Amino acid sequence: MEGPAAAHLIGEAEPASRSVTCFYYSSERSPVPQPMLVLNGDGAGPVNNFAVMSEVAPSYAPRRKIPRLW
Repeated sequence: MEGPAAAHLIGEAEPASRSVTCFYYSSERSPVPQPMLVLNGDGAGPVNNFAVMSEVAPSYAPRRKIPRLW
């Protein structure tokens, strides 16, 4: 809630905000072949973007759970 407080302090309009949800899941395979951020370009649907964190940083996944397609 720092945005509204900061706006008040500098005399600006309160910024718009929206809520977000973060999902974590486990899978045997990665849906993407390399470390990347996948974006939903048309803006429809409940998912705007995703990344396979164990592709980005293998240490984020438990041993033997690092998905690889190749």
